[in-house]
Amino acid sequence: MNNLIYERMFFYAAIVISVLGLLLYLFGTGFRTWKQKLVYGTVMVLCAVCAWFLPLPGLVLSVVITLIMFLNYRRSLSRLSFRKEDWQSAADFEASYRDEKEDSGNYVILTAPAGTEDPSAYETAYVGGSPTVYKEVHHVLNDRMLSKVHDDLQAGKVCWIRIIPAPRESLDADRQKLIELYHGIPYLLSFDEVRKKREKVH
Repeated sequence: MNNLIYERMFFYAAIVISVLGLLLYLFGTGFRTWKQKLVYGTVMVLCAVCAWFLPLPGLVLSVVITLIMFLNYRRSLSRLSFRKEDWQSAADFEASYRDEKEDSGNYVILTAPAGTEDPSAYETAYVGGSPTVYKEVHHVLNDRMLSKVHDDLQAGKVCWIRIIPAPRESLDADRQKLIELYHGIPYLLSFDEVRKKREKVH
């Protein structure tokens, strides 16, 4: 009888941990691709099923996998979070720019009033991404016709840039997390705003 009670306790504990791990992964790690979420969700369901037949091993497996994914989540979040040393000025970026660079990744461009020295005191964050991220940032900084960032620079604002390398398949997921972290404006949205503004003028 006692063994049956313990088995039930292990099983229910495995179910709870699996559900918590799944919720953490789905909602706490929004920068994961849907393919990754599907794979992890399947693994957690299998852990719960395993716990029905092998309660203690199923519980241990659920705990280990949830802990691994939580640590991965923290590392990924740290990679995207604000660190002062990751930023460079627009002038420094342009000085080091080479058009043969073809790395994929996302970028965050911060603008602030003239005289601001600390990137964390930014006024606006523009977030974008591209399979050729360096070329896109160069284009954003220099497009006189459609770039809101270029308008900000022309108005005397200071600008900082951060490039976050990422494989093409995770660009969209990472970009969405960056928008959340920096309360950012998707760059394409700002692009459209400037286009509509200029169309009204002309």
